[in-house]
Amino acid sequence: MANDRNRFPDELTAMMQLVRERHSGAEGSGDQSAQTEKLIHELQVHQLELEVQNRELRDAQASLEESRARYAELYDFAPVAYLTLDSEGQIVELNLSACTLLGREREKLIGRSFVSVAAISEPAVFWSHLKKCIHSGERTVSELRLGIRVGLPITVEMVTMPAMISAARRLIFRTALTDVTLRKRAEAALQFLVDTGTALSETLDVQRSLDQVAQLAVRQFGCVCIAQITEEGESVNLTGAAAVEHYPDRILAEIKQGFTLLPGVAEKVSQVVRTGKSLRVDTLQTMNPLGSQLTRSLWVQQLGIESLAVLPLHARGRNFGVLLLGRHGKDPPLTQAELRLAEVFIRRAALAIDNAQLFEQIRRATQARDEALALISHDLRGGIASIAWNAQLVLSKTPAGEQPFRRQLELIEQAAVWMKRLIGDLLNSSQIESGTLEVALEPLSAHQQAKEAIALMSSEAAASSIRLEMDVPEELFIQGDSERVHQILINLLSNGIKFSPAGGQVLVRARPLAGEVQFEIKDQGRGIEEADLPHIFERYWRRHSKGGVGLGLFIARGIVEAHGGSMRVESRPGEGATFIFALPLAEISGRPASEASPQ
Repeated sequence: MANDRNRFPDELTAMMQLVRERHSGAEGSGDQSAQTEKLIHELQVHQLELEVQNRELRDAQASLEESRARYAELYDFAPVAYLTLDSEGQIVELNLSACTLLGREREKLIGRSFVSVAAISEPAVFWSHLKKCIHSGERTVSELRLGIRVGLPITVEMVTMPAMISAARRLIFRTALTDVTLRKRAEAALQFLVDTGTALSETLDVQRSLDQVAQLAVRQFGCVCIAQITEEGESVNLTGAAAVEHYPDRILAEIKQGFTLLPGVAEKVSQVVRTGKSLRVDTLQTMNPLGSQLTRSLWVQQLGIESLAVLPLHARGRNFGVLLLGRHGKDPPLTQAELRLAEVFIRRAALAIDNAQLFEQIRRATQARDEALALISHDLRGGIASIAWNAQLVLSKTPAGEQPFRRQLELIEQAAVWMKRLIGDLLNSSQIESGTLEVALEPLSAHQQAKEAIALMSSEAAASSIRLEMDVPEELFIQGDSERVHQILINLLSNGIKFSPAGGQVLVRARPLAGEVQFEIKDQGRGIEEADLPHIFERYWRRHSKGGVGLGLFIARGIVEAHGGSMRVESRPGEGATFIFALPLAEISGRPASEASPQ
């Protein structure tokens, strides 16, 4: 039967069936030999059954060994680090990826404390993770910072499932570690850019922008950051500086100058401004023999700066400065990834600084224009006033019979008045645009203001056959500048008269509303096209083609906003236009004017 061990299970099964058949055919004889033969047959059948079972077990074992080998290969060479920990945090087993992550051979890790070999920066987080896993009995996920590599620590995502070894009643933790350092750094970089984008838009002052850029950069890239504006071949104009440690402004000022005094730094700055390309100085020579300037460089030496990166400030096709990022000797120089992030940041920073420079240029140009306009207007007003006065004088002495001559004098006087008003409008619009328009607020009767404005415009309305009406309660008071409020009402009444047909009406109405007084000036003109409504208050925009320079509505809204109010227009073609503006409600003798009952 020894040869039967090498036979296949199917052959053994066939042999058992044959033995059974022979045995059943010999059951008819009752002698002793028949009994012996029967016993032999039973033994043979039993042996064959054992052989079949043995073959099946060997096949199952071979299959199991093959599966185990495949599992071991998959486990060892899986891209994720797998390990098993006991309740004391010691490593029971781990795969090759875990060995690679931890930087040691398997034999040197088995039985060691995971906290120690992984150099976990916050062990409490690890133990809290295991405790939570035990209490929940479910999959637990946490993030750990490991100091297993030279330089910056890495961040891993730790996923753990508790398990129980039934034979030994021993608790273990099946754990997977995934290195998420790059993802976390990308998220941090994106958040940094989002935060800096918001911060850089907070100011349009050049010096504050430079300081802001330096302060933002120092938090992310180095212990000292300096932002300088300097054109190629020119000296530094403005500088912003920030450091991780708090220094008085005087010392920061010395540090600003000290960097450029270090050997080779000025040349590096000039090179970056010239080429527009960033560069790194991984080893910075801080010894400086420059006699009287030594004090400034000593401040830089005391900071312990040993590496430097210089990045260009570039906007609108020009390089106009640099950002210097200095690092302590205890910190490694800027990596390529950090340098790329710094370059993205500095492009945004350069745009913010350039915008601040442009705003400053516009402010100075506007100021110069306003000053020139004020001087010219003063001289023109004097000349025009003289023309108007002399025209009135000659007109008063001209006989009534000389009508053609008197008409010419009247036209001269009207032209002088129009020019004087135009100069006033130009000055007002300039002040509104520059934000320098001033108003002197005091309690005013809304009724009296409207009444006086209508009286001033009555002649012009009569000449155009327009009726001026008012519906303003006498008890209603506003907080405003009398001259400026008259200017608003006259501008709006003049527009209403200009665009209303002969025989039409212009209504002035006012009512208290939510702490304000809301005025409405409604005309009966042909209205305003919907496409024109967004432009109605723009400077130099003219409604239809009724003359003027397009400053009246711009000035009216500017005066209203200087009072802290608002202005809008409602109109449909063919239904006239209603200009609505609100001014602050005034208190009379401590009693809100809004308590007065509107008529």
